[in-house]
Amino acid sequence: MRILVSFAMLLFLAPLSISFALDEQSSLSGPQLEKLYASIEQTYRNQGKFREDFDPVDAPFDADILSKNFAYVALRSEGHQIDDDTLIEEKSAPIVRWETPIHLWTFGTTDDDHKHLDTLSKRISALTGLSIARTRDVQLANVYILVADQDERRDMDGLIATLGHNHGGPLGNAWPEKAKYPCIARVAIDPVSLTLKWAIILIKDELNGAFRRSCLTEELVQSLGLFNDGAEIRPSIFNDNAEFIELTRHDEYLLKILYDRRLRPGMFQKDVEPIVREIATKLLANTKTY
Repeated sequence: MRILVSFAMLLFLAPLSISFALDEQSSLSGPQLEKLYASIEQTYRNQGKFREDFDPVDAPFDADILSKNFAYVALRSEGHQIDDDTLIEEKSAPIVRWETPIHLWTFGTTDDDHKHLDTLSKRISALTGLSIARTRDVQLANVYILVADQDERRDMDGLIATLGHNHGGPLGNAWPEKAKYPCIARVAIDPVSLTLKWAIILIKDELNGAFRRSCLTEELVQSLGLFNDGAEIRPSIFNDNAEFIELTRHDEYLLKILYDRRLRPGMFQKDVEPIVREIATKLLANTKTY
């Protein structure tokens, strides 16, 4: 599906925020960058992060916490800053989500990437009711997942142009060279219906293992309408401290709430609060873990 840029609002979503001084590493690529990302993953693991727990006992939550976290993740836009320049300010936002089937088209992905995406897609479909699957037909696609090495990143504008979209923007321009951005996503929102029309996910090929999977997971899930991250959101991938890198039960509940048919695109927090609280309470009623 092709959406004219003039008819869409465009957002950028940032992934894991690496708490290392990486600005001076901007020129790294290939084996050097691969080694750097591997060392970052190991450092995170040494700090007790990069967890894949589904039901972590050290991060309990109740209906109040779940409702509050949903409001922060789904009803506030994610702020972005490059160097000292604020690109997007965090602010209140309406519910945005997909209302059409999602067709994933991939470039530069491996067999392991495909297995991960297929498993994740089935999980998302079961949680949201969305139809989501990979396609080989680029004309049918509305979510593009592009994994690129240094040479391919140099011509990313050209590749994205062939998909019928314009890359551009400060964060998109910074992604190819800056090591601090291992992956980003860009989404298009219809300004009238406030539904998602397409998404482009960009991942550096120098990423491997769990770090690479975490990028695939977080960017795809955020591209469903859960755009924001918060330092107090846990147990969750919607937290830039990289404590959790796969969907937790908490995150599954966020997706179920977002795609509950009692909510509609365009609704703001004051309209959804009682509905979200009702859904959250019901979801947790029979969850003995919490």
